[in-house]
Amino acid sequence: MTAILSKPEAIDSPVRFGDHTVFIECVATQNSGGMHGFWVNLELINTTDDWDVVTKFLFDTSNQPNAKEYKITDHQIPQFVSLADVPTMIRFVQISSSIDSKQRDVYWSYCTHTNNVASASEFEAAFQGVFSDEADFCYEQAKESGSNDGRYSDYIDWERVWTGEFNCNGYWAEDVFGGVAIFAGVGK
Repeated sequence: MTAILSKPEAIDSPVRFGDHTVFIECVATQNSGGMHGFWVNLELINTTDDWDVVTKFLFDTSNQPNAKEYKITDHQIPQFVSLADVPTMIRFVQISSSIDSKQRDVYWSYCTHTNNVASASEFEAAFQGVFSDEADFCYEQAKESGSNDGRYSDYIDWERVWTGEFNCNGYWAEDVFGGVAIFAGVGK
């Protein structure tokens, strides 16, 4: 009697572009010249046991006997996360899912730059906002601090202020949709 395999919900759920997803493939099938894999919705993976159910289904549905290895061959998460261990991947998705969707790409940029899965509070402490460019950030900082009332703005090289004051003191910028996200090193 053949057991009927039940497809895990993380594989069966509709996968949309931009979600936290990875494509896993059976290495034994790849080695034999074929392809066997599934897109996995990581938002439905809450524990390593959930991940084990997905990989077991992958191996059980492979046409290669004794398949035991998988490989992530495509991903809709930062690459360093797709290369990390399963608990790290789960932690990243849980934190990323908790971030407002309008700032999720900024969170991903921050984590990629630091090569670390940052907590939501660490991200919020470092994130200074999205600006048109680094010079715009410097101008706004001076305006907020009261040191720029606008009279001398045309005479200040805001790009040099960025390079000489902020960038060399632990701040950095990441290109994101709509401009550049500015981050301060934690503790700045």
